[in-house]
Amino acid sequence: MLPTLLSLLLATSAPDFQLRDMQGKRVSLQDYQGKPVLLTFWATWCSACRTELSEMQQLHSAYGDDGLVVLAISIDNPKTQSKVKPTVRSQGWTFPVLLDPQTRVVTQFQPSKALPYFTLISEEGETLWVGTSFAKGDSCQMAARIQASSGPMEPSVEAYCAGFGLPVPTIEP
Repeated sequence: MLPTLLSLLLATSAPDFQLRDMQGKRVSLQDYQGKPVLLTFWATWCSACRTELSEMQQLHSAYGDDGLVVLAISIDNPKTQSKVKPTVRSQGWTFPVLLDPQTRVVTQFQPSKALPYFTLISEEGETLWVGTSFAKGDSCQMAARIQASSGPMEPSVEAYCAGFGLPVPTIEP
């Protein structure tokens, strides 16, 4: 496992939340019950977050049709929140982006608010894996964990990881 990741298998339910997306629509985690959800917390001033979100876009493109939901939650405060939409557009991200300007939701998942931070949630709403920090190719590890939880996906995890020049990581139960 990559040393930059904090990997925890937690037998806890992910807390539900409600936030607004960039269009002002209310979105809750419960809206995606029955689907694997990858929550990733980011901010426009976090360069490592942009690297992570570029790989999250690849996961979304590869496995969104199989049911994977990627939710990117911006913790930009009201002073920097105006940069969120232009950043999303310029990066070409097509997954939902939610706004948490008071950092209420990120605090439920990551009290220190360190970025980047992600959590993978199973179809049953259980927290499967959390990570702080991100290295290029880590989405290969995420794809393998999603498959271990949800079953086979197209493209195969082998093909997805090959795109990064990486072998499929071993996921311990």
